[in-house]
Formats: sequence, structure tokens, C-alpha cells
Amino acid sequence: MCHYILLDEIEQLVIEKDSSLLLAHMLKECGKEVKLIFIQDLYFLTKYDFSLRAFSFESSLCNKSHFKVQSFTKRDEERVRIKKNDTIHMRMEPPVDMKYIRVLWLLQYFESIGTKVVNSPRGILQINEKVDAYCRQEDSIESYVGGDEFSFLKFTNTLKEKGKSSVIVKPLDQFQGIGVEKWDILNSGTDELKQKFLNKVRSNHGVIVAQPFVEEIYQGEVRSVFFKGKEIGSILKKPPQDSFLANIAQGATYKSYVLTQLERKRCEKVCEEFKSIGVDWIAFDLLNSSLSEINITCPGLIVEVSVAYGVNKMSEIIELME
Repeated sequence: MCHYILLDEIEQLVIEKDSSLLLAHMLKECGKEVKLIFIQDLYFLTKYDFSLRAFSFESSLCNKSHFKVQSFTKRDEERVRIKKNDTIHMRMEPPVDMKYIRVLWLLQYFESIGTKVVNSPRGILQINEKVDAYCRQEDSIESYVGGDEFSFLKFTNTLKEKGKSSVIVKPLDQFQGIGVEKWDILNSGTDELKQKFLNKVRSNHGVIVAQPFVEEIYQGEVRSVFFKGKEIGSILKKPPQDSFLANIAQGATYKSYVLTQLERKRCEKVCEEFKSIGVDWIAFDLLNSSLSEINITCPGLIVEVSVAYGVNKMSEIIELME
């Protein structure tokens, strides 16, 4: 059995922090056959025997940490045939745009011949990481998802009546805090707010998300990683000074965190439901104990979770894969 890591070009990745590269290294370290494949090399051809271009690699971990990738180099090219009982690890990063969706359609073919895909393209196509989080609990953050300026203004007026002064506006399909903005709704006139909204919709090609700003973000947002229903580890991410973004890519600090009973219950419930659609690897974001995002496209921060615990947590994920 061979493990194929489908990922973005290595030059686009931050090597020492990348979960996908750590996965590839640790699988190889465990004696597994591991190959890299890239988006441009993925295809299938009906009724004929076919092969894909794949690459070997060389990698090493930092001697001090044992869970940060120190070096990672793509090596020899070869032609391979992906077979039943092989595994493709879908590790492309968002945005979940048409380019991304086309790859998911291709991966569905490989599932149809018996290849395991983690996470399943069926599950990724079915679930939106943000919308699904907002719909799962009665006490979730009030959310507007759409592209109509009149309903958006009605939503913000309702928030004003409740004493809210700001909203968070963000894309529906991005990650790492990209495109997230904080707008003051009390001091903005209706025309100004409407124009800002229309500009945001236009730049994101349609639907966006708006939510009241939650002050608790300054105390931190939780990232909890689960695999096959088991918690791998959790960290508390705190925004840097003078920022509201709790994204590590945006400078947030982090430390290990113990989930509350309510937080654990909510995460485990999602894991159980997603099992039926082939989603094993989930990274939850929780704010004020409510699910704020359910990351299934390319769940990350395994390196940071490992740093916080002082243990290589990717090893636990690979054990569960067996």
C-alpha cells in the first residue's frame, strides 16, 4: 500500500510549520511507501490503464524539536498507478474555489475504484467549514451569510438594537484569517455600510459572512484537532497586541488547552456525524465554547499542537490510520 500526498507546490508552504510535510515525513519514517503528487499531475482516463506522475522526497526534522520539518526536497519523478487499497491524502489548502472543486471531482473517481481518500471528497463537497459550524448549536454566534445588501443592513440594524457596535466580515471559503475585517456599524452611515458590503461581495465573487464582534476573542480561540473521533490535542490561540485575529499565521501566540465538557461533547458529536461521509481528520475552532469553524479541507496546526504538548502528535494520527 502506498500513501500519496496531494498538496500545493512546496515553494508555497512554510516548511517548518506545515502539517502536510510533517505527515509525509512521519509516514516515511514509519516505513510506509510515500509519494508526492501535485494538482497539475492529477487525472484519470476511462477504459485504459494509466499512470500518474509522482515524486519521491528527502526530508528531516529539527533535532531540537523532533516535530518541526527542517528540510524537505522533492526528488525523482516516476510514473505510478494508484490502486485499490492505496491512500490519497487530500492536503490542498483553501480557497475552496472551482479549481479546488474540480480536484474533488477527480478524487471521487479514485474512491470509486477502492482508493481511500482522506478526507473524502464527498464529505468536503457536502460540508462548508463555516456554515456547518453556525448551524449546529442554539447558542452559536449570530451569523449572516449572503450577498444581498438589504438583508445585510437589516441584520446590522438588529445588532445595533442589541447594543452591538462592530461586526466581523469574512469570506466563506478562505483560511488563516485572510480577508477578515472588523467594521464599526454604530458610526457608519447606512450608505457607507451598504457600499462597503457591496465592495466586499464583489471582491469575494458572491456570498460572504457577517457576525457580531465577540469580545472574548481577546482571551483566545481554541483549536482542537480530532482524528477518527479521538482528540489529538488542543491549543488556545491569543491574538497579538492591537489585533483581533487569533490566527497563528497572523501572529497569534498559543499554548496547550484542556477542552471543557461542553466543548468536547460538541466536537465528538460532529466527528460521529461526519464519519459516515468519510471525514476522519477535523480541526475545530471554538470561541466562547461555541463552534466557529469546522476545518476539514486541509486541517492544520499539528506542528503547533505538538510544540504545545512537547510530543510529536502526527505519530498519534498515523497510529489511528492503521
